[in-house]
Amino acid sequence: MGVFAGVRAGCELSGALLWTDVLSTQVDWKTLCEIGKKVEAAAGIGGELRLRLEFSESTGKFYFNFHAGVVLGVGASGSFVLEVDPENIVTMIHYVYKAMGDVDFRYLELFDSSTDAFNWYTKLAIYALGTGANLTVSAARMVEQGVSAIDDFMDDFALALQSNLERERVGLEVAQNIIADDERDEESVLRHSPPEVKAKLLNLLIDDFWLTPKLRDGTFTKVRAVGLILQSMQSWRDFEETMVRINADSQARHGDFEVNVRNVFSFIGKNANHYNLYKRILEDKTANLVGPVRLDPFSACRASGIV
Repeated sequence: MGVFAGVRAGCELSGALLWTDVLSTQVDWKTLCEIGKKVEAAAGIGGELRLRLEFSESTGKFYFNFHAGVVLGVGASGSFVLEVDPENIVTMIHYVYKAMGDVDFRYLELFDSSTDAFNWYTKLAIYALGTGANLTVSAARMVEQGVSAIDDFMDDFALALQSNLERERVGLEVAQNIIADDERDEESVLRHSPPEVKAKLLNLLIDDFWLTPKLRDGTFTKVRAVGLILQSMQSWRDFEETMVRINADSQARHGDFEVNVRNVFSFIGKNANHYNLYKRILEDKTANLVGPVRLDPFSACRASGIV
């Protein structure tokens, strides 16, 4: 990281934090966040934190809260807040996903629990894949229309899943959006989504209202989307944490792992042999995020016929 900051009256910091985006083809300095006009109005933002990603429901924006010593030296005191503009949301997502990959999708202290930052990170991804909008547009809508628009979408999304016909319709739309998202490469939402998002998508997609997978065009589309989700796994833990959360609440239920795995592989027409091969290749792998996030980084899907 590097920071370009000036000092104004009152010793307030101004400027922007730049990050070398290692998940991009062009590894150069990109604006991660910057001092914004609405920082002071962001409810609940502040405190002596070393580094936190925060979220303000009043502005609909993400913020990085830094202890001054992180960027200005050990002896510096105080903290300052930098705002993530929607135009920089892809860089922020890259930064967050890289941080998650570095701990192989374990608990990450980066997320501030008091502002529910991680939950809003997942909501943004689900909203983007649910509506078909890219990350920049989705983040801009969250600012312009307010967080209620995202919450309303999530409520409608949950309500649709209570009806078999609506679940089928929404599942097809989301599957089409996942397939289209694959064309976004470095700006792909799915490739930078945590297990909590992938699990919610799988919970929707593997439910087959027509009971006979692959006999209808909609199911063909959903099978392809499920295959892309499996290809997006960056490690065994990424896969494992996804499988245990395939339920309506996306809560980790470790006792459901085997059942959920069987349901996912069965839906795409694969059996225990395919899964065992997939597992054998992926099981001892940890996330290694260097360069743009790749699909099927260890060829587990290709070897087991999931392409």
